[in-house]
Amino acid sequence: PYLAGPGVDDVVAVAITPAANVVVAGRLQGIALGGRRIDLLDGPASVLILSPDGRPILSHTRVGNQLTDMAVSSGSGRIAIAGDLGASEFIWRDSLPMKASRVAIGRDDSVALLDGKRVSLYDPAGRRLGRVDLDHAVVTDIEVDSDNRLVFVTGFNNVRDVNSLAVQSAFVEAWDFNMNRVWKNWG
Repeated sequence: PYLAGPGVDDVVAVAITPAANVVVAGRLQGIALGGRRIDLLDGPASVLILSPDGRPILSHTRVGNQLTDMAVSSGSGRIAIAGDLGASEFIWRDSLPMKASRVAIGRDDSVALLDGKRVSLYDPAGRRLGRVDLDHAVVTDIEVDSDNRLVFVTGFNNVRDVNSLAVQSAFVEAWDFNMNRVWKNWG
């Protein structure tokens, strides 16, 4: 069986909740499924929650036109999403004029959002704790370790090697919840 109907389907993320439910996020057009349907924003971008065996569909939430990432808290099971709607958790939403590319959620439900080279951190109620604009060539991903109150960022810089050839040098760095850099490796 198919999850969606006619049109372009694009799943961008899948995760497992602490209750072992399967969460699927993406652009699912022509969807006509069972389960509780919630329309937060009109459009084909959807978050589905499936039972542990994949059937039945427990809920289908429409969240706008495009999703770029989704994460599930390993503590509470809360879902955080990113896309053309900015940053959102199903309990709060920051409707910033941006298209977020990545989102991460900690065990305590704090949320980090990546928009280009900007990282923003939110507490579980959606209040912004901090923001930092990074000076790297490309920033690709983020993760939240709420137990140690750290946000990890990865990507690469364009540098020259000893022969003056262009290379991409990867980096990983950690930022505290006040958005102060704690450490950086490589790049």
